Amino acid sequence: MGSSRNKLSSDPPLTQLGLESISALQLQSLIWQEFGVQLPLLFFLGETTLQTLVERVAQEQRVHQVATLLTADPEQRYEPFPLTEIQQAYWVGRQRALSLATRQPDYLDVIFIISVYR
Repeated sequence: MGSSRNKLSSDPPLTQLGLESISALQLQSLIWQEFGVQLPLLFFLGETTLQTLVERVAQEQRVHQVATLLTADPEQRYEPFPLTEIQQAYWVGRQRALSLATRQPDYLDVIFIISVYR
């Protein structure tokens, strides 16, 4: 980008500091090598400032750290596990034993609706 480190401000977008597609690819590669974070190329070419870049790299590193805490346990793979609230609501809503008013129409329901309007 050709700017001095002492002159950089966190306010202007990187594209106003001279970032273009080739230098964005170089920056993307450098961030991957130095921090182990893979950011999409379009992230660099939008309204990204130096401050938002630093925050995004830090956020992705935290996500990566949490993901590495998860470990596989092949012996327990068939054991029950807790569902999130959304997973539980989806699972309950898809059960045929529970008739909900907001249930998705079945294939036969759709055929009946079409034939009634003919």
